[in-house]
Amino acid sequence: MAIVTLGTVGYGDVVPVTPLGRIVTVFAIVVGFAMIALPVAIVSTAF
Repeated sequence: MAIVTLGTVGYGDVVPVTPLGRIVTVFAIVVGFAMIALPVAIVSTAF
């Protein structure tokens, strides 16, 4: 749910329609996922 929130506006009912908007959205979702996944992996190895 948090990953989809990076690519939508509001409650998810407004989504990008243009090809450029979709490309930016994919980039935002991938970068957002990396920002969440990498620290979790680093912290989990410490335990």
